[in-house]
Amino acid sequence: MVMPGETIATGASVKCDDCESFSKIVVMGGPLDFANGYYVGSVCDCGPRSRETLYFEDKTEADNILKNFKNDYEFAMVTCDIDDLESEEELVQSLARAHFKR
Repeated sequence: MVMPGETIATGASVKCDDCESFSKIVVMGGPLDFANGYYVGSVCDCGPRSRETLYFEDKTEADNILKNFKNDYEFAMVTCDIDDLESEEELVQSLARAHFKR
């Protein structure tokens, strides 16, 4: 079970409080994490921040979820004319809720 604010999808800030960098959403896991598989998560300059999805055996599944998220993000940034960081963070959290169901 994910607690509120534990992931970007549940309200965690996109900006890291420690290093003040903005999180990047990436596919993580893999051969070194063979027991669990691949997942979509967030990282900042400090390192890994959150696991946004369940684990997938196949990296392609995680890649596809990330690709769809990024496509929707880019489309929304262009069509919604977002020009401030607070609105961008709200967009990322909203898209994370839609794409990263756990």
